[in-house]
Amino acid sequence: MTPSPSLDERITGLVEDVRPDLRRELQSLLRTLRDAGNAIGVLLGMSRVSLRLVGDILDRAGHKRPSDNLYDCIAVAARGDPKKKIKGLRLLPDEMASYLHTMRTFSNKADHDAERVALRPSHAENALDQFLHVLEWFYCEYERGPRLPTIYRGGPAAAPQGPDAGGWSVVGDLKVRLQALFDQTAYPGDEDPVCRFLLEWELSPQARGAGAASPPGTRGVSADVFLVLDVSGSMDQPDRYPLLRQAVEQFLRTLAPDDRVGIALFSTDADLILAPTAAGGAQDQTDAILQRMDLSHLKFAGATRLAPGLRAALATLPQTGGSVQRVYVLTDGELHDPEECQKALAGFRPRKVEVHAYGFGTEFDAAALKRLISDQLGGSVKPICDTKDVVRTFAHIAEVNRRLVASEGLLTLEFGPQIACGDAWAFRPQERHLGPIKNRRLVRELGGLEAHRVYGAFVEVRLPVDAGPATSVARARLAWGSGEARGEYTAQVEAPRVGRGRPGAVQSVPRVAQVYSLLDAMRREADPSAQVAGLKARRELAVLEGRDPALLAALDQQIDVLEGKTSAAPLDEEVQQYLASDEQTWDPGPPGEKAAPG
Repeated sequence: MTPSPSLDERITGLVEDVRPDLRRELQSLLRTLRDAGNAIGVLLGMSRVSLRLVGDILDRAGHKRPSDNLYDCIAVAARGDPKKKIKGLRLLPDEMASYLHTMRTFSNKADHDAERVALRPSHAENALDQFLHVLEWFYCEYERGPRLPTIYRGGPAAAPQGPDAGGWSVVGDLKVRLQALFDQTAYPGDEDPVCRFLLEWELSPQARGAGAASPPGTRGVSADVFLVLDVSGSMDQPDRYPLLRQAVEQFLRTLAPDDRVGIALFSTDADLILAPTAAGGAQDQTDAILQRMDLSHLKFAGATRLAPGLRAALATLPQTGGSVQRVYVLTDGELHDPEECQKALAGFRPRKVEVHAYGFGTEFDAAALKRLISDQLGGSVKPICDTKDVVRTFAHIAEVNRRLVASEGLLTLEFGPQIACGDAWAFRPQERHLGPIKNRRLVRELGGLEAHRVYGAFVEVRLPVDAGPATSVARARLAWGSGEARGEYTAQVEAPRVGRGRPGAVQSVPRVAQVYSLLDAMRREADPSAQVAGLKARRELAVLEGRDPALLAALDQQIDVLEGKTSAAPLDEEVQQYLASDEQTWDPGPPGEKAAPG
């Protein structure tokens, strides 16, 4: 993968051959976005520059703009519109027309205040990025255009520093690794093969000074962490509430002082124990917070109603930008209000609030929790089957949030016109089947990004016949916020090709094949052979990645049942919870102490 210049570098690096008024307008729009964070202002301005560029496309072919209506101009330059009786000149390729229509749609929404969700800086960045694609096509590829070799000034400053031998590039205060791993070492150039690749990315704080590592906890963002805790009747056991109380105490002591923390209990209703408060202040109030928990009027009440707790979290989390906001739910049983929970959760994604759930004990319904939150940002469901592990698990949650280095992560993959797109999956930290790729584009909101965590997505496409050394598959862009700044890293995903007579050059890559087997089972749930292959691949990866030994035992049991080696009697509850939940790493802990999941 080769790095590409950032959005800011491309706009400020446009060559003088590009129309001066377009360059000035684009630089002005970039300042509007970066200095004022005014996404709507940028999107409104995109209509003006788009209309000007489409006018140039038509003018070069000897035609005038039909009107000042951007839709009509795009239609005339492209395929036309039979319903509006607009005849198309077919000057504009479909992909470029699609970019312009996307910008037009966002601009119209901004103009008429009709957006269903708030238009964010990421929407404005995507619009500017797409416009640059069309601008580059006009100046470099359009047969009636200027036919420039490039629209960007060259030089090493045009791209991020790197990548180094380990694949890391430097972007601002962060190091970034964005890498595609293909399922084969090469693909025959005289065929149109199916191609699968795992895209991995991770961020790390940049070293400060000559050879000096960043201090622990160094990051560009803080966290607002809200605990929503089940205190229904089933928690009234020696191995439940007393351990949860210890876990909250340890959690408060482990948080970074500049984070904020909130706590709500739920059973028949919700009880707000602590509105979001600076962690340093909350740590000074630890005893009082625990006492408020002990005296809660909801403690050990009959029902398990999560929705009031979710509403309390969303209502009290601050709406000022900059921080990563995460809600962690802990429950030990079956929820009594799933429909109300769905309504409450509808407000989380528009606010960019992440949701994670922990099942406590062996009686929670992992599958139901997954159905409830898997479409949310975060969306993980993890088990704490051994209740004694809750203390160290909560400490781990606090520690994970200390590792945050970026907010509002966004991954965008744009596939070339010659690529036949198939399915996509999320892979790490959670596995999800995303279904078919639509409109040659995959966009994933990632939420907060942590140092020392590898994130992944998996993609299946079909390559064209290509005699060259590599086929350009997609353009990958990772964007994020870090304090008041924005960062991004862009790279081309290129599949290696090989000619006839070199069969030895085409070899399978085992790890990518394992990932595919695990993920393919998600879309082939009725196929027993796919399920066995997926479980075996999941186990192999779990061993390599140091996953919870209890998960390995659960996988072994399920594999033996599906292969007919043991009875098909129902698996015990703990095994079922491990199989249905998302995976967590295994923290072996200090010598002499029992290991615990993290």
